[in-house]
Amino acid sequence: MQQVAKEAQDADAMLMQAVAAYRDAPQYQLQVTGAIIVRFETITRNKRCALAYLNERMNKLKDVWWEAGRILPEEIKTCLSQHEIDVFSRYDDIMGKYMRECGVNLIADQQPPKSLHIEVAVKEDCGEVLTEHGPVILKKNTRHLIRRSDCELLIKQGMLEQVGPTLQ
Repeated sequence: MQQVAKEAQDADAMLMQAVAAYRDAPQYQLQVTGAIIVRFETITRNKRCALAYLNERMNKLKDVWWEAGRILPEEIKTCLSQHEIDVFSRYDDIMGKYMRECGVNLIADQQPPKSLHIEVAVKEDCGEVLTEHGPVILKKNTRHLIRRSDCELLIKQGMLEQVGPTLQ
């Protein structure tokens, strides 16, 4: 992105030099006009490409939010700039506020469940997790039968793993 910005600044500077140099030379007006148009179109094209690239990156960040949840995975976070991390955080704030106002968790149950409960294996210690039926202590290498909505985020984060078929 910095290179595109520098190219645009350089093209703009060259444009201004051409205009200043040939301002009082009517015999070169046609050539200067052509050069101005070419440089302007170059700047415009680079700007459109940069904006399309940034828009695609923002859409990918939104997709990560929907797939991974409200916590940005470390392996993705290391590939982002600070501005992109800020965008993810602001998007999370906006969606969190919307979910609180509506009283609906948009992240949970994105796929319709076959059953309300699933069997999960705990891959990492999660400590005490509050479920709809009360607290459950999730220790590493244990298995539990838990409501899908209570553990879906932990599965997405890789702390739990669904095992066996779901109950019908």
